[in-house]
Amino acid sequence: PGITRGFFGLGQYDEVQGNYEQALVHYFRTLEAAKEWKDKRWISDSYLVIGNIYNYQGKYGEALDYYFQALQIDEELEDKEAIVNSYNNIAIIYLYQGDYENALDYSFKSIELGIELGHKSELSVTYNNIGYLFYNQSQYDSAALYYREAIELTEKAISQYGLALFYNNLADV
Repeated sequence: PGITRGFFGLGQYDEVQGNYEQALVHYFRTLEAAKEWKDKRWISDSYLVIGNIYNYQGKYGEALDYYFQALQIDEELEDKEAIVNSYNNIAIIYLYQGDYENALDYSFKSIELGIELGHKSELSVTYNNIGYLFYNQSQYDSAALYYREAIELTEKAISQYGLALFYNNLADV
């Protein structure tokens, strides 16, 4: 449906401009239109971007609510790509909240599914995030292990930016 795409595009424009309140207006209109059309893919995508805006605003409880709603629909649709993304978003929010146990749980879920899908670049970011979680808990051996795994996967994917970032994190250990 064109109206859904139209509101979504306006939301993206506002988001890039840093106008988060207006982006939310457009994303909520996207959500309304998607619900009216009973389009679960667009409903999930709307929940995702609304969660992202709340994340950017530091409203982590609201972000988590919308990420979980997106995850529920992704699971109904059996969209493994979207499920991995939802797991990562949820893990990041738990990290920001200092809930390392849940952050690790969702990160490991993401890795399990990411391995199944063969997502090397996304896996490297998740391994790096897990390293960061262990680093924040002063578990330096575990942090180094996951940072090294991130580096190895990134080398295979040949991402120079990622390599520089992950080597920097390993140096901090």
